Amino acid sequence: MSVRLRDLRKHYAGQKALDGVTAEIPAGEVCGLVGPNGAGKSTLLKILATLVRPDAGSAEVAGADVRRQPDLVRARIGYLPESFGVYEGMDVEEYLEFFALAYRIPKGRRRALIGDLLSLVDLTSKRDADVASLSRGMRQRLGLARALVHDPPVLLLDEPTSGLDPRARLEFGALVRELRSLKKTVLVSSHLLEDLAEFCTTVIVLEKGKLVASGPLGGLAPTDGRRPVEVEVLERGKDAEALLAGEPAVRGLERDDGRLRFEVDGGPEEVARVHQKLAAAVPLLWFRERGDRLLEAFLRHTKGEVS
Repeated sequence: MSVRLRDLRKHYAGQKALDGVTAEIPAGEVCGLVGPNGAGKSTLLKILATLVRPDAGSAEVAGADVRRQPDLVRARIGYLPESFGVYEGMDVEEYLEFFALAYRIPKGRRRALIGDLLSLVDLTSKRDADVASLSRGMRQRLGLARALVHDPPVLLLDEPTSGLDPRARLEFGALVRELRSLKKTVLVSSHLLEDLAEFCTTVIVLEKGKLVASGPLGGLAPTDGRRPVEVEVLERGKDAEALLAGEPAVRGLERDDGRLRFEVDGGPEEVARVHQKLAAAVPLLWFRERGDRLLEAFLRHTKGEVS
């Protein structure tokens, strides 16, 4: 397991921020950490980042114990807090150069490494831009590049899409999916379930510091066998609508402001089949499972209570 929690506990002034959390996140998974505000999400991430010591229990990250081996844990994680500052007066390349030096990346490797990271987060054109001039979305991507400087196997992201506009959120989701393809294990805290539906494979749900649900993302959704999907095509929308209308697995097809919404009978494999068939026939802007039913499931698991 890449991340292992055993009876993890943390109190603040008598309040239980974490109350006996036990969970495992397999290597290579993107795990969504969700719960009401004050449920303990940020505390859990800070413990895994070795910024806060637990009162009891244990936590391991990539085989290193957060209590006994904090330096080893820090070498194996990339941490992106919800709010982070940038050093004004530095350009983007200098910013990443600074952190590469802090991680003792050999000088001969730094320029190529920075180039690769900027390409990954789509900031190559901003290489010489002052970091203070970047938009919030660009700063988030720069922060992720900084977290990846030392090529850690595990990434801890605290509300990475909070405050981003819809386009920036979609771009960040695509970036997280790219990280999974690179075999990174990602633990991402968010209250935006529609975002988690875009890129997470597993989920941990906290409430009042307790673990109330965990497992594959689909395990939080209703078990009626139908998966909600929405699609937007670049052109020839009528062709897409006609194709979907003739697909036996598609139910409840409707048009919503240029988008097509429907449900697919069956599991992820059936959704993938419909996606492949549609993509072969018409140009798609995007095809995604909707997060609204995840929201319904989240509301069933939680009551909105905080510690």
